[in-house]
Amino acid sequence: MSVGMMGAGLTGMQRGYQTVTNAANNIAQQTTVNAGESSSADLAGPLVNLGVGERATEASASVIRTADEMVGTLIDLMA
Repeated sequence: MSVGMMGAGLTGMQRGYQTVTNAANNIAQQTTVNAGESSSADLAGPLVNLGVGERATEASASVIRTADEMVGTLIDLMA
């Protein structure tokens, strides 16, 4: 069970990292393209995605931490 949890946590961290990377690239592209223009870029969507990716990564790290604690508890019980 904990191995499945660790796998799910790792998958979630990878997805969160990819979301953060994509959002950062979108922000960089929009600010670079609009650097010479007086109008501001629409950064709301990429900034929201950046936060979503960050929270997804944090939640996935918590899943991995919990799975690790469960394994530790099981090892302690068996010893």
